[in-house]
Amino acid sequence: MNEPKLTQEQMIMFAGALKNAKNIKCECGGEIFNQGARIKVLSRLLIGSDEDKPISIPTAYCIKCLKELKPEEEKESEDKKILSFDFKNKK
Repeated sequence: MNEPKLTQEQMIMFAGALKNAKNIKCECGGEIFNQGARIKVLSRLLIGSDEDKPISIPTAYCIKCLKELKPEEEKESEDKKILSFDFKNKK
């Protein structure tokens, strides 16, 4: 699949925005994350198939304490904050 090409002006704007963007920090203070995958199984009854289907969902975890960085909207919670993050122990 072809990704849209950025103009020079767009690249300059993106670089400036990225330079001023704040890092996400883990509860342990770590700022470096590794990419991992969460594997879930979709029920054959829900997807109308003969068998259940595993799917891979990209995720990130802190390399210092191994806690998973998980968007708040993915977890079931009473406060339902959008675009905040919660750290779950990956172990």
